[in-house]
Amino acid sequence: MVAAVQSFPNGSAGGLDGLRPQHIKDMLAGASNGATVALAEALAKLMTQMLHGKVPDNVCEVLYGASLTALKKKDGGIRPIAVGNTLRRLAGKIIGKRIGSEMEQRVRPEKVGRGTTGGAEAAVHAVRSFLEEGRTASQILLKLNFKNAFNTIRRDVLIQNVHDNMPMYLPFTVMTEGLDLGLELNTSKCELFAFGGSHQDRVAIEQEVNVVCPGILLPSRSELSLLGAPSMEEGLEAVRAKTGPMKVVSKRLCLMHAHQALFLLKNCLCLPKLLYILRCSPVWKFAEVLKEFDEVIR
Repeated sequence: MVAAVQSFPNGSAGGLDGLRPQHIKDMLAGASNGATVALAEALAKLMTQMLHGKVPDNVCEVLYGASLTALKKKDGGIRPIAVGNTLRRLAGKIIGKRIGSEMEQRVRPEKVGRGTTGGAEAAVHAVRSFLEEGRTASQILLKLNFKNAFNTIRRDVLIQNVHDNMPMYLPFTVMTEGLDLGLELNTSKCELFAFGGSHQDRVAIEQEVNVVCPGILLPSRSELSLLGAPSMEEGLEAVRAKTGPMKVVSKRLCLMHAHQALFLLKNCLCLPKLLYILRCSPVWKFAEVLKEFDEVIR
């Protein structure tokens, strides 16, 4: 229980009731005493009640609900960020710990985004190897995106999967009715990249696919990316694109206290994404770009 509480990142937001993970972490911190032991035992009993589906109906709306924050997308749309109740998330962490390894084995190798160390990087390198193989015939790389998949996927299918694969936790699943909508492709976010063969062949492929999937994106070699990492060498200039904004940000960070500035630089700005690109792409071929970026960070 205590380990599950400590696994929440510092600063995690709270749900509708305002209880933040940090509140519980602080109350359980320090040497064990009567109060901390009593709190840990009470939380354990509550988690048992939740996992057995014994939460009163009039509490479920808050316990399984979420607060929404609307963030603006790059394309002008709205991205709703849902923050669930801390206690419900704690129960989810306990379930995830218990069944994580088994579930991860079930979905590999098709799914590598959860529980597979370096899984995203492996997928990017596999796609790059596919793109770099010498081919005489025309080939395509197709990326598909579903509209609002989390909210539109049929809940009865999800619940059936819980029933089939981990029935002991079926009582914990929120049962909702009336969600008859399935998944629908978001063609404006799907991508097709044709390569190999002749120019005429590639154009013909793009035209045929556009009939079936109108509005599909046709990225250039420099625009093609997978999981946020450039797929072709032409796209590695993305590292240079991060240098300009960092010049602006670095001047503003100097106006803050050192601790807060370092925290933002390390965890919130471009550094995490840059390290990801370094692991996924042969950026060593652009040493001058990396050197310029290093100087800005320094």
